[in-house]
Amino acid sequence: MVNLSELLAKDTATVALKHPKTAVPMDAFITVSGPASDTYRKARQAMTDRRMAANAAGQPIDAATIEANARELMAQCVLDWTGLIGPDGAEMPCTVENVRKVLSTPGLYWLKDQIDEAINTVGNFLTA
Repeated sequence: MVNLSELLAKDTATVALKHPKTAVPMDAFITVSGPASDTYRKARQAMTDRRMAANAAGQPIDAATIEANARELMAQCVLDWTGLIGPDGAEMPCTVENVRKVLSTPGLYWLKDQIDEAINTVGNFLTA
């Protein structure tokens, strides 16, 4: 038997970022909203609304648009981070704009991948 009340996903999770080469956890953390959260669901619905509006206007959905929508979903779901140092040598504040910049930086694709994994790994949101 499975007690589903013990497997209810929480809204948020905090995970350590891993070094992209060694996979060793670094002294940097991200807090993300997961699929069970209102934040995630609203961001996902907004993405779907944009797709539907483009379709209704006869605009094709290309790969760049799909990738931009995925980045925006992730940007809305990153609630906080600590330990990320920006180009100026200071800790980078976690703002939606800074998250968008990081997610759009080609050389930081590994960080985008880790954010995506953090959001989509069910175990991150379970306490049992």
